[in-house]
Parts: sequence; structure tokens; C-alpha cells
Amino acid sequence: YFYVEDGTMEIIQTKQENSGIVQGRFLRRSRVAKPGSPLCYEIDDLKIGSEVVIYSRKFHIASCNESTKDYVVNYHGWDSQDIVTLPLPRDRFAESNKAKMRRESGVPGVDRKRKMNDLKQVMESMLGKESSMTDRGMFLECGTDSLCFHVLWDDRERLYGDIQYFLLFYFLADDTVEIMRTNGKNDGRDSFPKLL
Repeated sequence: YFYVEDGTMEIIQTKQENSGIVQGRFLRRSRVAKPGSPLCYEIDDLKIGSEVVIYSRKFHIASCNESTKDYVVNYHGWDSQDIVTLPLPRDRFAESNKAKMRRESGVPGVDRKRKMNDLKQVMESMLGKESSMTDRGMFLECGTDSLCFHVLWDDRERLYGDIQYFLLFYFLADDTVEIMRTNGKNDGRDSFPKLL
């Protein structure tokens, strides 16, 4: 990302699951000096097809989105050759992983809402990955606050069915639900801690 208002840049690496290396943000938003020069990179240094060296790493600029193309053509005088998208190199691992996901689920890139293993989070933080505040944002904002609803289950259509009373807790921090049975005095039912 290049921020036009102050000339700062930010580089974020596309994440690949189970790559074994820390991924994500390569460069925080800051101005970056050209190697061997006191001048910083400007938007005209980022034409498609050019190479940019940042902290001894060479980045090849291959494309940009449509709004960026419109902006640089209208306000910076780039011509149509400066915004022609270049083909990206072939990533055989990503292709094989995509084929594997297609075989396993039928739909590639589906978010299965699986919780990240706690050990994986610990190992990534030990390697220098910052923990996201968005993961904890609702917990820090709501804590253990919950909404409590009194609900009932009318099961009288079945033989020996009865009306049972429950408490439904909706936790604001992570949008989860817990259902607990309310036991009456001498109701003859075994007590169990949670229904859900």
C-alpha cells in the first residue's frame, strides 16, 4: 500500500497456511528511503514493471487495482504502458494446495471457522508475530457481559413430555450461546450442568 497523503508505504504478505514461517506484515506504515540515497520512494517509483529494494529485499511490482490505475493516470500523468498488468510467477505449492482443498471440500478457500490451535498462536508469537487486537477487541470491550433469556421447552406432545425451563446466555464478547437448565424443587429430574 502507498499512502498518497504522506508518502508512506506498507507491505503485507499474503498468508499461506502451514508454511512454517511468520507471515503477514513485512513493513509497517512508514516512509522508506531508497538504497544509497537520502530520498524516499514516491508514487512515481512504483510503476508496474519496476523493482523496488526495501531492506535488502527486491520487490517486483506486477499490478495494481483499478482505482489506483485511475488515480495515477489522472493525477500523475502515467500512460497506458505504465499500468499494464504483468503475469505473476507460477506458484506450484499454491496450485497443489488449491487442488487438495477442492478434493477435500469441493470449494477452495472456504472459511471453516476453525479455532487456531493455541500452541500455534504461542509459537508464532515467540517467532515475532504480533497478536491482533481485533481477536481480543470484543472481549476487551464486553468482557464477560452476557444477555440472559428465560426460555422454555414444551415437550408435552410426546408421551410423558413436560415443560422444561432453561436459561439462555448470549455472550457479547464472542457471539456464543450457553443453555442451562433451571431445576425446580423435587422435580424428579437428574441435574446436568449444561444443555448446550
